[in-house]
Amino acid sequence: MRDPVILPKAKQSIDRTTIAQHLLSDPRCPFTSTPLKIEECLPGASDAAEAPLTTQTPSSSSASTSLSPSAAPVGCARPMRARWPSMRD
Repeated sequence: MRDPVILPKAKQSIDRTTIAQHLLSDPRCPFTSTPLKIEECLPGASDAAEAPLTTQTPSSSSASTSLSPSAAPVGCARPMRARWPSMRD
């Protein structure tokens, strides 16, 4: 979110441009259906300030798990090969 705001009654964080566009067509809060004006929205902390960007590396257990077509998950049938009749006649 570039410019997060907090909706006063719903206590939900949403981008200012998103809620402004919503309020153009419907002057109510999308979560509580109470009347809402853009001026009533409280400034919110940006996601970047709350949680720094981190990259997750796959753990050793998930790295060994393969999702190749030959390894079907437990409980799932393997893909069937189409068998067409011979066209030699």
